[in-house]
Amino acid sequence: MKVELPGHAHREPSAAANLIGVTLCVLWNTLRLPVFVVLRLAQPFVRLTLAALGMLSILGALFYELASSLPHPPVLPLLGFAVGCGLTLLLYERILRLFS
Repeated sequence: MKVELPGHAHREPSAAANLIGVTLCVLWNTLRLPVFVVLRLAQPFVRLTLAALGMLSILGALFYELASSLPHPPVLPLLGFAVGCGLTLLLYERILRLFS
């Protein structure tokens, strides 16, 4: 049982609105699939590169902290770079999920 509020008539979507919806759906799928394929093919390389850079910067920060004779070793920038690599990988995975 439907209850309609006074003054609010229920209208069916027009043919133009349906055509616009179908057109947008087709455009989204024609853009989504090629982008998804490229992102999916690049995923192992991107994951390996960002993980390796993050780990190397963490190891470099530990090396500078423990074995360096510099008065101000660049520990925080290296750790920040490692966090940035992790966040970039997270963003890449979210974008991949958006296009899948």
